[in-house]
Amino acid sequence: MTCIIGILDNNDIYMGGDSIVSSGTDLFLTNEDKVFIKDKFIFGFSHSIKIAQVLQYSFIPPKHDPNMSDVQYMASVFVDNMIDCFVNKGVIKTCEGEVGCDVFELIVGYHKNLYKICPPNFTILTTKTKFMATGCGEAYAVGALDIMFDDEYEDDFNSEEKIIRALETAEKYSLIKPPFKILKLHGNTGRNIESKETSKTTKPKR
Repeated sequence: MTCIIGILDNNDIYMGGDSIVSSGTDLFLTNEDKVFIKDKFIFGFSHSIKIAQVLQYSFIPPKHDPNMSDVQYMASVFVDNMIDCFVNKGVIKTCEGEVGCDVFELIVGYHKNLYKICPPNFTILTTKTKFMATGCGEAYAVGALDIMFDDEYEDDFNSEEKIIRALETAEKYSLIKPPFKILKLHGNTGRNIESKETSKTTKPKR
């Protein structure tokens, strides 16, 4: 019951998400952050709230060896440390030495790029586009973003407006609910935060 959207905007990374969680057949709005910033990373998660809380409050991002590329670091040192943290906190389990988890999907923004961490084996995916989405509303959000990033329309909306409109599209066709929370990770400083909650459509410039 989630939709997370990440957008690359020059040196900055915007990320937004909805506020609904489910318990069985019940839905309710939550104060838990589906999008948050920690150190030089911005995170957006779907599914397990407990895993998100471990990421936000217990996980310590490892140091990045300057001799490693960003993708190499994310696919090895970063993910390996994250898995160790999850196992130690009991939110995922190993089976005959293999680690797997199918109860979450995560988007991480780092060093001017977006990474999707996918179940069950924590595969790292990158994208050639300027945007990425995950959650039950992913397909609808990606469709809306693809149109807004078309050359004909890209300048009509800033990054925050693109996220809002894509989330509103996902809301029409999937089980997500506002308010929508949007954070901005500043590329120049690494961790300055701008936060906005909104449930209203922003009109295009033209």
